[in-house]
Amino acid sequence: MFFEFVNKYYLNPIREDSGYNPVNTLTWAIIFVAAIWLLYEHFFRKYKVKIDRDFTKSLLGWIIFGASLRVIRDIKLTTSPFLVTPFIYVLVFVISFTVLLAALRLKKTKKIKLLHTWGFAGYALSVMTIAICITTPEVLDIANFLLIYAIWIVWFAAILLTKKSVAKKFLSNWNITAIMAHLLDATGTFVALTYAYANATFENEKHVLGRSLMEFLESNDILLISGSGAWIMFALKLAVIPLALWAIDKYSEDEMEKKYLKMIIIILGLGIGIRNSLQVLTHLF
Repeated sequence: MFFEFVNKYYLNPIREDSGYNPVNTLTWAIIFVAAIWLLYEHFFRKYKVKIDRDFTKSLLGWIIFGASLRVIRDIKLTTSPFLVTPFIYVLVFVISFTVLLAALRLKKTKKIKLLHTWGFAGYALSVMTIAICITTPEVLDIANFLLIYAIWIVWFAAILLTKKSVAKKFLSNWNITAIMAHLLDATGTFVALTYAYANATFENEKHVLGRSLMEFLESNDILLISGSGAWIMFALKLAVIPLALWAIDKYSEDEMEKKYLKMIIIILGLGIGIRNSLQVLTHLF
C-alpha cells in the first residue's frame, strides 16, 4: 500500500510529467516553506546579503535559466526526472547557490563584485539554454508568443493606472513586480490553452486549483472564451497574490524579511511565466 501510494501521488507524476495532485502539492509546499525559511535564517540573515535592485537584476538571469532548462525537458532533448518539479528547483538552486558562494569567496580574496560575477553566470547559462530551446524545434509560434507579452503589457498599463488612482501606497515597485510576475504566468496559460493549443486536449493546467476551476467552468459552459476557461487564471492570480503581498506588508516588521518573501513570490511567478511563454514559442502543447 505504501509503495502504491508513493507511486501514485509522487513518482508517477514526475515520470509522466503529468502535473500536481492535492497530495504532492501539499508535500512540496511544506518542503518549500521549510527550505526558504532555512535559507533566509542561515544565509541571507546570517551573512547580511542585501536584497536590493542589483541583487534582483542578477537573480533574473537565474530565473530565466531555470525556466528555459525546464523547457529543454519539454522539447524532449532529455527525459531526465531532474528537470521536473520538485527536482528542477533543487538543481537550479544548487547550481546558482554554488556560484553565489564562489562569488562571495572571490569578493573577499580578489575584490571582485559579487553581483557582477553571480549575475553574469546566470545570464550566460540562460542564453545557452534559450538558444537550445529556440533552435531545436522546426517551427516557432512567434505570433502567440508575442501575443502573451502584448497582453502582459496591457496588464502592466492597467496596474500603473490603478496605482495612480486608488492604490498608491500598496502598489510599491516590489508589489507591482510580484503581481506582474504572476500575471505573466496567467497570461501564458491563457494564450496557450485558449488560442495557441485550443484543440490540444492532451494538455491542460497542471496545478490543482487552476485546473479544478477551469474544469468547473468548461464542464458547466460558464463564460468560456473559444471554449476555454483559462481566463480564470487572471482572476485567481489577482485574488491570491495581492492578498499575500498585503499580509506581508501588514504582519512582517522586518524590511529585509518583506523583500525576501516578495522575492520568493516573484521567482515562482516569473519562472513559470517565462517557461509558459517558451512553451508557446516552441509549440510544445
